[in-house]
Amino acid sequence: MNNPIRSFIAIELSEEFRRFLAQAQSEIKKLDLDAKWVNQQIAHLTLKFLGNVPHQKMVSVIKIFQNPLQGIKPFAIEAAQLGVFPNIEFPQIIWLGLSGDIPMIQNLIAILEDNFAKLGIAKERRDFQAHITLGRLKSKKNIPALAEFLRKSTILIRPQQTVDHITLFKSTLTSLGPVYEVLTRIQLLP
Repeated sequence: MNNPIRSFIAIELSEEFRRFLAQAQSEIKKLDLDAKWVNQQIAHLTLKFLGNVPHQKMVSVIKIFQNPLQGIKPFAIEAAQLGVFPNIEFPQIIWLGLSGDIPMIQNLIAILEDNFAKLGIAKERRDFQAHITLGRLKSKKNIPALAEFLRKSTILIRPQQTVDHITLFKSTLTSLGPVYEVLTRIQLLP
């Protein structure tokens, strides 16, 4: 019963945002890529992946998660553009980029990183890229079609969302994909 708890901190997405992601994903699927697609019903914007946290450390994790976020006010995010990581020559991840109050998100992440470092949870070494993963490519099948699609794609209707809470999730990996459970939420007060 004292198994480590795989956990992460994220922004939950609105239903409107999730519908938009599913629609974008549906258009990309027509390219017949060799990809594993992310279930958009559980899509989120990860702020900090904590990894496998020892059970006895979770009380400290929750306290550190709650305390520094008290002064953070609600902010907005918006769909921006489609892209791939690391680049179109060797694409591995198809994503939807976000715009909006990205400096607020970066500030929030810096606070989380500094506070969790005190618990011995390593800081993320990569720079934050505001994105939501749509799929992971398993081969180079039809990559030229993907490159052409991304070159021509423009997002005309950009869903927006006010972020008014941040969530600490438990993640359980299963053969059918991850299952997320809310451990706690922090409301962002105006």
